[in-house]
Amino acid sequence: YLTAKSIASLIGTSTFKNNIAGANGGTFYLTNTTTVQMLDSATAIIEGNTADYGGVAYLKTESTLTLKNASLIGNSARNGGAIYTTSSTVNLDGITAKENTATGLGAFVSATLSTVNLSSKSSASSISKNTAGSHGGAIYSLGSAINLVGTSENALVFDSNLASKQGGA
Repeated sequence: YLTAKSIASLIGTSTFKNNIAGANGGTFYLTNTTTVQMLDSATAIIEGNTADYGGVAYLKTESTLTLKNASLIGNSARNGGAIYTTSSTVNLDGITAKENTATGLGAFVSATLSTVNLSSKSSASSISKNTAGSHGGAIYSLGSAINLVGTSENALVFDSNLASKQGGA
């Protein structure tokens, strides 16, 4: 739980597995201009985490989450199976996100009034086999800027994501 302009940096290899939050943010809860960042040489495996909102991370009020070379696998929540963000910024590069689930919106990311930057600058990004019970098999956005950037060297791939209503990818 990080609040009030806190900063946390991940260095080296980190694993966050099977964590449960009864409310929000199975692994990270960020609020009030808080930042969690991975340094360039770091890697992370974030797997099997559960929360009501944001199985991996819950962000609100101008907070920032930056992940590079991370695997987000099998996380679950009502909204934002992996990441739930409102009025915040999410930067993702070289991400593998698969088999995340949301019973509602956004199996990978659910974003409201936020900015989400998803790229494959450092290495390929693969968003696959995520499942939402309503909208946004991979990404659900309400009033958010979603910036997707692939490169000629590294692909940004969305594959086999499922939404029971609208927006498979």
